[in-house]
Amino acid sequence: MSDLLWEIAEYDDKILSQLIGDFGLTRLSAMVLANRGTALDQVEQFLRPKLRSLVDPYIFPGLEKAAARIWQAVTNGEKIVIHGDYDTDGVTSSALIAWVLRESGGDVTCFVPHRLEDGYGLTPSSVVKISVSNPKLLITVDCGINSCDATAKATELGIDVIITDHHEPREVLPAAYAVINPKLTDNVNNLHDLAGVGVTFKVCHAFLKYGRDHSIGGMSVDLKDGLDLVALGTVADIVPLLGENRCLVKHGMRVLSAQRRPGIRALCEISRLQHDIKPSDITYRLAPRLNAAGRMGDATDAMHLLQCENIVEAYSLANKLDECNKRRQAQERETLASAMQQIETENLAERTTIVVYGHGWHLGVVGIVASRLVQSYRRPCVVLSINSDGVVHGSGRSVDGVNLVQALDSCSAHLDRYGGHPMASGLTLAEGNLPAFRKAFEARIDGLCNGSTESFRPRLKIDGDASLAQLDDNFFAELEDLQPFGHSHPAPRFRFQRVRCDRLQRAGDSNTRGTMYDDSGAQMPFIAFGREPRDFPDGPWDVAACPELNEHNNNVYPQIQIQAVQSV
Repeated sequence: MSDLLWEIAEYDDKILSQLIGDFGLTRLSAMVLANRGTALDQVEQFLRPKLRSLVDPYIFPGLEKAAARIWQAVTNGEKIVIHGDYDTDGVTSSALIAWVLRESGGDVTCFVPHRLEDGYGLTPSSVVKISVSNPKLLITVDCGINSCDATAKATELGIDVIITDHHEPREVLPAAYAVINPKLTDNVNNLHDLAGVGVTFKVCHAFLKYGRDHSIGGMSVDLKDGLDLVALGTVADIVPLLGENRCLVKHGMRVLSAQRRPGIRALCEISRLQHDIKPSDITYRLAPRLNAAGRMGDATDAMHLLQCENIVEAYSLANKLDECNKRRQAQERETLASAMQQIETENLAERTTIVVYGHGWHLGVVGIVASRLVQSYRRPCVVLSINSDGVVHGSGRSVDGVNLVQALDSCSAHLDRYGGHPMASGLTLAEGNLPAFRKAFEARIDGLCNGSTESFRPRLKIDGDASLAQLDDNFFAELEDLQPFGHSHPAPRFRFQRVRCDRLQRAGDSNTRGTMYDDSGAQMPFIAFGREPRDFPDGPWDVAACPELNEHNNNVYPQIQIQAVQSV
């Protein structure tokens, strides 16, 4: 981490004094809230968000109309098909809305596309597959916002389409019965960062609200019971844990930790997780296994795991997903090695972006490999696989400050299909267009960074300076209110200056433990992951570290997790 730029936040002492005085916060917690831009009138909602403060779902244009149409389908016994996506956000979205509609009397089936057979999103061919069961209503979740041809095909076949999505819309929208996407209106700016499952939650909320207001249905569904699915999909999709996302995840993590669903319980057990589940457990343990089903096999297995009510079946499916994840890891290592060899052979590391491709690279891992390359080379990366028909599919990952969708917009003449998020996108093109795409993409990134990758240099954002003495019981008690931590709201990170350690101890294969002390005389245990004792420079040091409560052998004790070290 020697190339990290340390960015230490600065504060208005008056605002800090107000946060400390008005809310009884420690100075460190007040620094965190100030650095997150939390307004004084929003502090209570930030620390203790309440579900009743969620925005009325009818604020979404077209959502009340969509709710009425869904109830019409339920009450008339029409067949409803949910079209999801094969990642965690997509399968949790499918499981959530299918549960709500079935509990309300709906005749519901789910269609989750197969990555290799069906490709990404709602397509004309998937609509034809779906039409075999003669549905009258098709609801997309986490996809469909740019599926104009597929929507037209559904209409031609006599199927009404309600699109619910959170991806970036283009100028022309599908001609659907209703299109629900928070990015389509400025009236819901604070909801623009909802994950697909967050949008699905809003649709379910509107559906239940409409039924209650019009005395339709038995109202046997408590939507709070589905918040475990919302937390899973939201954290897995790496959207900002602020605003409504924060509220949904905060409450959802409690439901998730209770492991009421047999599938969740089995998945947690095979992932070696206890009952106190954290967002990081979703990111590194649960989501990879759920995603592995769609990457290496059939994402329907992941959805069935979330829906199943039999614990024996749940353990069987969880084991199947675990095996998929192991195969995914092996494929990832193989593809990454090939990509790195190509980068070295073609001197691609000298460019401002990296585009690599290979014949038959597994489509289930190209996105992960792109993420690995971004971590290593600190620039936008695209990883592409060429199939036997000369069609190229792939994924791109970006860095802060580069909107990948907008970058691909400038290359659209060379692409057959693309879309996604500013930081992660998928694309399809003909093999013959690869050289032109590579050149256009490089030119676009060159223009954004003036031909230098220095602007892509990673920054370590630090919430301010702290002393070890400030890490008292009051602060660690406040950490609970500051959670959950994740994208755009990371765990508090402080700079501790001129700290020392008398003895560095190796922990595991490549970690270091010890006890640190500073000039105040206070001391604190620490852990440094991925850093061996020999990697530490001569002391004293300035360290950037996150205070945390560590649980080991049923004991909980405070420590700091070191993330960067500088000799002083």
